[in-house]
Amino acid sequence: MAETWYDDPTAGLTDPECFPLHRYAALMGHDEFAFFGITDLAADLDACDTIWGCDQRLRLSRALLQAQFMIEEELGFPICGEYICDEEQRSNQNLYRRQQERFTLDRGYIIAIGTETEASVDADVTVVDGATDQSPVTLSIAAGVYSTALPLDELRFYEDGVRAHQLFPSQIFRADSGALTITIPRSRMVKSDNECDATILITDDTKFIDAVDVFRNYTDETAGVTIINEPPVCNGTAACAAQITTGCAYIMDARLGLIMVQPAAWDEDDEQWDRNKLCWCPDKIQLTYKAGYSRSCDGKWVQADLSILSLALTLMATPPCGCTHVRDYFTQMHKPAPVFSSLELVPPWGGAEGAWRAWQFVQRFALGRGGLDFSGLTATMRW
Repeated sequence: MAETWYDDPTAGLTDPECFPLHRYAALMGHDEFAFFGITDLAADLDACDTIWGCDQRLRLSRALLQAQFMIEEELGFPICGEYICDEEQRSNQNLYRRQQERFTLDRGYIIAIGTETEASVDADVTVVDGATDQSPVTLSIAAGVYSTALPLDELRFYEDGVRAHQLFPSQIFRADSGALTITIPRSRMVKSDNECDATILITDDTKFIDAVDVFRNYTDETAGVTIINEPPVCNGTAACAAQITTGCAYIMDARLGLIMVQPAAWDEDDEQWDRNKLCWCPDKIQLTYKAGYSRSCDGKWVQADLSILSLALTLMATPPCGCTHVRDYFTQMHKPAPVFSSLELVPPWGGAEGAWRAWQFVQRFALGRGGLDFSGLTATMRW
């Protein structure tokens, strides 16, 4: 069956990045071409068209990333899908006595137990230009290259030969045959070597990407759990090798991060887990897993991007580049915020309006687990 994946920059947060810069442009009503430093555009009277420079985008990007980190530390889980690598949990010996043991992970909203893996889908895919210089470009991937059983949101796109430069499509269409058509706004196709050029003319094709590498980003659930017995000290040195074996994990409560671990080995031929008997007492387990909230479950995370934006603006000493309404919004976020109710706690980030708005989001959705539980609070979100 044919299906289409859309990236709505004004909606909630999506993988692989929580707040790609094109989403800021959409939320603030900024022309995306101008935002990415592209000039010689046809007039667009409906959008702010101030030309941004590379340093201005970098300053904003740093503030958005810092704000995201600050909010996630208070929530108790990542806003978007993020891999937590080699987290250690101490065993109470139930893995030996009962051959299974429950653990509560450091982060809630568990998506999968396993390691992050990327596999090439297609390389050097030719970019087909649109009807005009401002039209989106398209990529085509033949039927059979990417299995119809695999989800579209696992696809990742990079500038040809430059894995550090990720591209964000606006639409992915899969036909009944399995063939894929990917649409990417041309404003997001400037080559990494030219992103900081003083002048990027929309008519200068040499500064725009003409080929794309396509990968699948997924969780390898055959890895991710290691059961360890730490080595004893032999004559004052840790010369004795640690005992190590693999295990599998069952997610008992994804929201709370509660899992059950058993000693097991993955059978590649039968593609299944085979249980092992653990004959020694482990000290700890190491886990790698993906955690984060999926916006497909409900609509409450539409507020998350606005929370990140509001807090990020309070971290900036001067307004980001833009039109009058951008500067006005920046000023509003820096004003002292009123106290809305006695239930609200003072934000750890200060008393500015932007900090209060982000804190209200945390109060509503923070994971109450052995500490403050904000689930009963009814703070009003103000935007």
